[in-house]
Amino acid sequence: MQKPIKVIPFLKLGLKVGVIMGIIFFFLQISGAAKAAAQHSTTKYTLVAWPDSSVISAIQTAKTTGGLLYPLSVERLYAKNGNKLVWIAPERLQTHNWDAMLLLDCVVQYGLIPTDYHPAELTYDQLHLLVEHPEKVTESQKADYDILLTDAMIALINNLHFGKLNANFPPEKLDAGNFNGCHADLELANALSTLNQEDFLSAIENVQPKAKAYTNLQYHMHLITGVYTGDNYEFPESDIKKMAINMERLRWSENDNVTYIAVNIPSFMLEFHRPDTIYQFRVLAGNPATPTASLESAINTIQISKGWSASSRRIYFTFYNRAGIYLGNTPEQSSFKQEDRAVSNGTLNVEHAQKLAAMLLVNDGNLKSVPLIAKALKKNEVRKFVLKQKIPFKVTYITCAVDEGVLVMYNDVYQLDQNLEMKLYNVTNTLALGLSAKNK
Repeated sequence: MQKPIKVIPFLKLGLKVGVIMGIIFFFLQISGAAKAAAQHSTTKYTLVAWPDSSVISAIQTAKTTGGLLYPLSVERLYAKNGNKLVWIAPERLQTHNWDAMLLLDCVVQYGLIPTDYHPAELTYDQLHLLVEHPEKVTESQKADYDILLTDAMIALINNLHFGKLNANFPPEKLDAGNFNGCHADLELANALSTLNQEDFLSAIENVQPKAKAYTNLQYHMHLITGVYTGDNYEFPESDIKKMAINMERLRWSENDNVTYIAVNIPSFMLEFHRPDTIYQFRVLAGNPATPTASLESAINTIQISKGWSASSRRIYFTFYNRAGIYLGNTPEQSSFKQEDRAVSNGTLNVEHAQKLAAMLLVNDGNLKSVPLIAKALKKNEVRKFVLKQKIPFKVTYITCAVDEGVLVMYNDVYQLDQNLEMKLYNVTNTLALGLSAKNK
């Protein structure tokens, strides 16, 4: 009998080949999937996508016609987004269009005005139409609304962080982006990447100054224009505008230091800020004819100079400034008891200057030099104490503040409030400003 052919080895071979081919196919699949995943990862984080010609066209048209407040910033944001719609893209699961509109609706709570953020074009009716009935609008209309909402949010972020009228950071500088610090297009992109309303709103609000003077005013403004208004409380329009212009000023001089010295002209007070407490000293400032300029610098030395008499030996706290202002003591101690202390020729005089000098030396870790101050004053000696760590120093002009929940008004010593108010509220003459206040 013929022996049967042994097919098992061939089956085994076939199985082995099949397994090998399967493994090869599996790894090829993995390799392809890995490439796809890598591409998807790149798409996710760099936001590369096919460009939307309607978005590109809308940006170019708006740049040509001057329809955007921050055209270069808008262009940068969309370029990183693949020139796709940001707010009303139908394929996106999560957008923050209504959240952005809510913020623009509430800009008064931040001491800003709605007319600065395209209110005529950015309406709720139009957004409802774009989102709920996209078939009834053109791609061009979608793109126009999208870039205007982006532009408005970039303007809001810049105004919240730098202020609307910051001479050191005008709109053209912010739009160019050639500086270190807060870049509105990047901050907005970060906010857009959040998943819920709370995180989006927080991301925008967090660009504001962290100084206590600012946060106190902003919270009080929120209560007055939001919470209290809803409860039918009445607040003078002048108070709201006073808070708004001082929030604007505080945005110009954001201070991240925990240890610093600040002199506020309208309150005639010097505050030495330490991490755990604030020490206050009365000051004399320039009179209206010779006003003391606002400035930011740093105190680097304490100097004791000879005086003309035993009562006028001088203590100077020196800092660089172009205005030639200095901070020191004065023999005219009775002037510190006056409510209006705008009496100097522009210099700043501080009460209890010897105590302040001692505190600065202690803060600098130089306790042993403290007795030398009294010795130099007694013997009419010249001494100089160089601080190892400079103390940030600024002179501000803040005409209102919130103290334990109460709004405190200071005298507008140099009559600067009205001019700033007119610029902040886009008013061209004082008559219009008065009529605006009466019609509110």
